[in-house]
Amino acid sequence: LEAVEAFDKPLLAAVNGPGVGVGFTLLLHCDLVWMGESTLLRVPFAEMGVPPEAGSSVLLAARMGRQQAARVLLTSDWVSAPEAVAHGLALEVVPDAELAARVAAVAARIAAHPLGGVRAICGLVRAAEADAVTAARAREESAFAGLLATFTNPLA
Repeated sequence: LEAVEAFDKPLLAAVNGPGVGVGFTLLLHCDLVWMGESTLLRVPFAEMGVPPEAGSSVLLAARMGRQQAARVLLTSDWVSAPEAVAHGLALEVVPDAELAARVAAVAARIAAHPLGGVRAICGLVRAAEADAVTAARAREESAFAGLLATFTNPLA
């Protein structure tokens, strides 16, 4: 995750099929996300008895709003591709068979721009959330460590 956060070029994602756990939360760190029609996302943290990860406790609320983020995190409900777009988690839904070509075409357009400007834009847009994400990750990791400390070792 540190490598993703430090990456200074655009992060584009094409999601086709299920994205569960980090397969969902990693998308929150991407600059542009497209989803195939068959895409479904889910974070089963509450169901598993663990806290969220990867800054998702703050990034989901920033993208979806607090109520929708709480619903997704607390219920472990699946999020469809159209719902993801409606809630700001993705840019658009594309037919599965056209997804790779669509993302490649946009990537080529971005790659044609001067790299310095592209890097500056990525850095500036991401900077707005960087401190909040760092703080959220620290809280999430602390909560996870606290939960681990409560488990008893069945081998002891």
